[in-house]
Amino acid sequence: MDMNKELSVAYGNTTIPFEVEYSSRRRTVQIAVHAPGKVLITAPADRSDKELLDAVSKKARWITQKLYMMKSMRSQPVVREFVNGESLLYLGRNYRLALQLDQNAKKPVISLTKGVFSITTKTSDRSYLRPFMIDWYKHKADQKIRERINYFAVKLDVNPKEIHIKEQKKRWGSCTSTGNLYFNWRCILAPAPVIDYIVVHELCHLLELKHSARFWTLLRAVLPDFETRKQWLKDNGVKLDV
Repeated sequence: MDMNKELSVAYGNTTIPFEVEYSSRRRTVQIAVHAPGKVLITAPADRSDKELLDAVSKKARWITQKLYMMKSMRSQPVVREFVNGESLLYLGRNYRLALQLDQNAKKPVISLTKGVFSITTKTSDRSYLRPFMIDWYKHKADQKIRERINYFAVKLDVNPKEIHIKEQKKRWGSCTSTGNLYFNWRCILAPAPVIDYIVVHELCHLLELKHSARFWTLLRAVLPDFETRKQWLKDNGVKLDV
């Protein structure tokens, strides 16, 4: 089976691009919508472009509904319940949560060992546990981000004055005109390459505060594939929370 064609059809004010895979074993046209929003057509090898376009046009309403549902799902924030077996993110990976209740515990004891988030706590109530989890993540974010700043600052020949990890609802990082850098604690939930993108992005602002052509040139010189990392953050950022 070889993918060897990309086509598109118009539906209302939108355009539906799709990829075609031809198969000598197929007898009918199959239409599938895959996350995060890819439309794939599997068709017999002898089907013409017109037949494929007609098939997709007939299913255009269904396809756009599926695409909308997938987009809506990506935009929904994740709410953790803090129950045994639940997954918690760290550096882009999911780790199983193991809770141990201890009425004598003055405050939660949190550790990540052998692929398991272990928490000893007097209660599993979300409103009680979440602030302690955020503090744990902030500490880890501070360590990781400072490590990556030390690595990339040399490449850019910059030296930030202060580095802070804080709660930021709408930003992953920010840079002040005085050379201070601020990072969202949620960065530590993202994969390491995405953290590097956030770090280098803010370091470049030490040289160019605006998102000018010079800024993007600086960023690309350090991370040639930054667009891929940036897109991952755009697609998945809403899921980075506890």
